[in-house]
Amino acid sequence: MIFAPKAIAAASASCLAQTAEVNMIERDWEKKIEPLTVRISTAVRITGLSRSRIYELIQSGELDTVKVGRATLIQYQSLKALTASEMAPS
Repeated sequence: MIFAPKAIAAASASCLAQTAEVNMIERDWEKKIEPLTVRISTAVRITGLSRSRIYELIQSGELDTVKVGRATLIQYQSLKALTASEMAPS
């Protein structure tokens, strides 16, 4: 059986459209998931605090961390709690 190039192209386009739709669904779902931990560099970027200040907060116990090998990971919930308390009116 020989397929015409137009039929193959149409089938391929249909398959790609379905794949893109599935990927979009997965991406929307993934955006709702919060990370368990973040690296120091990510904490600096999302909070706007300096790297030194992040390390000071870790030393003071205001941020909870986990060591995995050489990587220091900050518990995302402690980071959120810190920024929420900083933004709360006094």
